Amino acid sequence: MQAVKGGSGVAKYEREIRGDFQDLLDWLHNDITERSPTATYEDGSDHRIGETRLAVRVYERYSMAGSNRVSLNITLMGRGGTAFPFRNYFRGAARRYSLK
Repeated sequence: MQAVKGGSGVAKYEREIRGDFQDLLDWLHNDITERSPTATYEDGSDHRIGETRLAVRVYERYSMAGSNRVSLNITLMGRGGTAFPFRNYFRGAARRYSLK
């Protein structure tokens, strides 16, 4: 695992994992929206160039600690449906997907 703190003070996580692109995208969406009663899907986009896929998802949830909304952005990119960078979200993926 490699968590990186960017110059803006915002944490990010990047990891390459192997698995079915659509299966992981669906699993992430369901895990995020089902684990937090205040989590909501805000927006997203999907792009494809040949065999390469790109999916961007934006979620928000209410933070009781800060009494405000916090956002989570996920970017998945894959080619051939088998290997892709995994960005910004990691809870439990190691149990389901083979991390490289």
